[in-house]
Amino acid sequence: LQSNDDIARRIARQGRELALTRMRFEDDLCYVWRALEGISRAVGPEPVPKNVSVEAMLVRLGYEQLSLPAKNKSDLEGALATFWGKPLVEVKAGSRTMSAMGLSILRWLWQRMEGLRERREALEAPKA
Repeated sequence: LQSNDDIARRIARQGRELALTRMRFEDDLCYVWRALEGISRAVGPEPVPKNVSVEAMLVRLGYEQLSLPAKNKSDLEGALATFWGKPLVEVKAGSRTMSAMGLSILRWLWQRMEGLRERREALEAPKA
């Protein structure tokens, strides 16, 4: 596919069209959940014990809650850059630095989450 960009783009477009017409909201949630599970296995320092809430574990590990700007709730990247005080590609956590690929994955996940929110709102909107 790398040697034939037109075919790759056509396959991607057809896959997206199929997903938009056939995938249910539950399917979207399942795929996002699986993606988040994969990321958590790669970056999570330890599992949350059954008798401890996730929120309590996050506090214990020193995580801070991030608030998205009211003006543009879809700007996760901007909110994270504001939180850390620098562009995400310059953020370091221990020996790790955000890579371009990591940023690309973060953007993709956030777009999927935004799409889910928009679909939920459309489903919950009063019928005319």
